Amino acid sequence: MNKTLPSVITLIKESWNQFKNTWNESSKVSMWILYLSLVSFFLSIIEKFAPNARTWLFPIDITIAVISIWVGIRMMQVMLDIEDGKKPNLTKEIQKKAWSLFWPMLWIGLLQGIVTLGGVLLLIIPGIFIGFAVTFAPYYLLDENKRGLTSLSASLALVKGRWWATWWRLFAGNMIIGLGIVSLIVLANICIGLAIGQTNFMIAIRNPQLADPLVIGIQNLIEGIISAAFLPFITLYSVKVFRALEKSR
Repeated sequence: MNKTLPSVITLIKESWNQFKNTWNESSKVSMWILYLSLVSFFLSIIEKFAPNARTWLFPIDITIAVISIWVGIRMMQVMLDIEDGKKPNLTKEIQKKAWSLFWPMLWIGLLQGIVTLGGVLLLIIPGIFIGFAVTFAPYYLLDENKRGLTSLSASLALVKGRWWATWWRLFAGNMIIGLGIVSLIVLANICIGLAIGQTNFMIAIRNPQLADPLVIGIQNLIEGIISAAFLPFITLYSVKVFRALEKSR
């Protein structure tokens, strides 16, 4: 019989405490998000003075997307170590290992999308059910080297019989954390609006395509700074739910 899972508030409190105590280590990975945001900011400056530059800058956008996936893999690796009471591995070897997991992780993401879409095509509810049930497939890739459909099957087995409990902890926990982060981003955007002028600010909010690229670049940079600061917290919460499910099985 499955044991009772920790409450959402308990998981958030434990994640926050570990996040604060280990931020020096985890920030060495999440800092990459800030670097990518800075690159995007400089691209926005180029686009401001050369409106057609986005076409030939497209390869850089692809590179940013690829590195973002690598950062996500590294962050999950670090948070799994922290949750397991280990010192985070920040060596070059583990960085190379993260690159070797790039395509398997991309394949898992594609499979997650396919099975979720299949559920949605049947009915909305099955799509939501399957989407949450295969959430932990990436962790099985990192933790047990399970790949492809095997990782999805492992995630389904982990959630089986306690889907509602899992859904609530993922949904409510991420909603609370997400609202806090969005609030910080909104506050930062308001400050930007006061600095650059209300008109430019409102244009950027209502229709980004008509906004000054530099304004969009500044907003993205602020969001990148906040995301880099709290990415370890977000990831740690999901890892903590994953481990809680395993321990209570």
